[in-house]
Amino acid sequence: MNMSHMTVAGMVDAIDEIRRHTDVPICVDTEGAQIRTANVDERDYSMDDTLVFGTEQITPTEAWDQIRPGDTMIIGFDGLQVRVVESDTYAMTCRCTQSGRLSPNKGVHVAEHQVTLPALSSKDHQAIATARAMGIETFALSFTQNAQSIEQFERLLPGHRLIYKIETRSAMADLDNMFRSGRQFLIDRGDLGKEIGAEQVPVAQRRVMHQRDLTPGTQVYMATNFLESMITRSEPTRAEISDVYTALEQGADGLVLAAETAIGQHPMECVRQVHRIFEVFQQNSGTAT
Repeated sequence: MNMSHMTVAGMVDAIDEIRRHTDVPICVDTEGAQIRTANVDERDYSMDDTLVFGTEQITPTEAWDQIRPGDTMIIGFDGLQVRVVESDTYAMTCRCTQSGRLSPNKGVHVAEHQVTLPALSSKDHQAIATARAMGIETFALSFTQNAQSIEQFERLLPGHRLIYKIETRSAMADLDNMFRSGRQFLIDRGDLGKEIGAEQVPVAQRRVMHQRDLTPGTQVYMATNFLESMITRSEPTRAEISDVYTALEQGADGLVLAAETAIGQHPMECVRQVHRIFEVFQQNSGTAT
């Protein structure tokens, strides 16, 4: 349950619906410390176009004063990048530096520096309380910043299964301490790529897996972009198959499909495709992971 894309009421309905059909464990994934667009009109922007955001269009409010003229904001996954030209208490004027589409509820990454936000939103706290009352045992902390964030989450949810998502520069800088504080981690390669650059993600992925190998009792899952083309296509590219196989070779404790199954046109075929790759991996590695 990704709380970035649903209301608390929607979460309750989804949990009830899932439980009518299966007893597979459910994980509630918090919004976490992320900047997002809100109340914006969906439209395409081209190079040098001007965009003006109001305070209600960039959330949470704690981010506003930390975004400064000269900052580059990477918005969503449709290529849009803008440079902040000027900002005051009420408006932020930006110039489009890379064409793309602006949509509501899209993640915003500031390229030049870290923006400090609360680890959990008010909606997260409400979702956690509601999910606990419904017997949910597994929770994920999105945009985990450092070991201190992990320790706070552990105190909030003692005795629960907790997963910490690695998708920020600050998390990569504090890997040693984070692995001493937590036990289960997930590399979100999509948001991490926007933070550090997509070309750095393979390096980061290997660093995280190496840290897992150095820290007994920890597990690492990998997520995002495994079968991205299957959002619309009925079969993956050879590069995508190789990516899944490489993650298994590196020892990933689990693979997570995202948009492929959340909004894709071929969700069941995506699952079957990953299963086939896993079978080939087992046959050729002698590993029953």
